[in-house]
Amino acid sequence: MGEWVVGAFILMIMGFNKVGGYEELQHRYMSAYPNTTLAHMNDENYSYTDCGIPPSNSYNLIRPADDGDLPWPGVFIGLTISSVWYWCSDQVSGRGMSL
Repeated sequence: MGEWVVGAFILMIMGFNKVGGYEELQHRYMSAYPNTTLAHMNDENYSYTDCGIPPSNSYNLIRPADDGDLPWPGVFIGLTISSVWYWCSDQVSGRGMSL
């Protein structure tokens, strides 16, 4: 298990070095637009000009409760319950197969 953590940390460092650091990663992510959005940016008949553009709060895990994408109650209550449910059912399935 420790090897995985060390390997993941090494890959993270290599990735940050390749991109130019965490700040450059944030800058590149926030300025990344899909090609379809860029192609239709000035087209008045195209209604999806905001599709795929990263929101300004992309790097915030704790967002307002009324956030449409990822509200904090959903993160701390909903995702926790569903994650524990998955981990427990996965453990039961794996144990049943190994017996």
